[in-house]
Amino acid sequence: MAEEIFLNQGWFPILIGGILFVVDAFLTYAASFLYHAGAKDHLAYEGIYDPPAVHSKPPQQRLFTPIFLLKVGFLCLMVLAGWIVLVRQLNRPEIFIFMLGGLYLYLLADGLIEFRRVMLFRSAQRGEGIRGQVIFSQRQVWMQIVLDLYGFVVLYLLIFLVAGGWFFLGGAVTCFISSRRQRDWVLVKT
Repeated sequence: MAEEIFLNQGWFPILIGGILFVVDAFLTYAASFLYHAGAKDHLAYEGIYDPPAVHSKPPQQRLFTPIFLLKVGFLCLMVLAGWIVLVRQLNRPEIFIFMLGGLYLYLLADGLIEFRRVMLFRSAQRGEGIRGQVIFSQRQVWMQIVLDLYGFVVLYLLIFLVAGGWFFLGGAVTCFISSRRQRDWVLVKT
């Protein structure tokens, strides 16, 4: 069973979590780069990729900053702490699998949303099938992400109902909580 790999080898869930986090961050970085490299001429996302008011152009960003490395390290440390406490000390592997499902499947959902945006920006940058300019308000962009996350909630719940397992229930719960929090933020801030 695949869950046994996560439960018996403490380093494996840490490695997978770190990889998913780095891939998600890279896709976010790539989307921002493609947006400023020409996609914004066809697809304008108001207030999302705009540089701060003091800059006339987007600041040069690096992917691997000390803050980013601290975030990856903290994520790996929390997965290790969860594995030690839940699997080794409390003998509650189902809670650890639930937690991993929440972490992994949320990062996967966010990564897929960013991947779709990267592909869209790449097409826009090349002028493939897009004429003129489409302007999305900040509220529309954020609500699109909320709706995408709701779609992942439904998908993960269906997989949970068909196949069972705490992993997919964890993903559904995490995506639902994240989408609700983001929806509430959008309704208040935009």
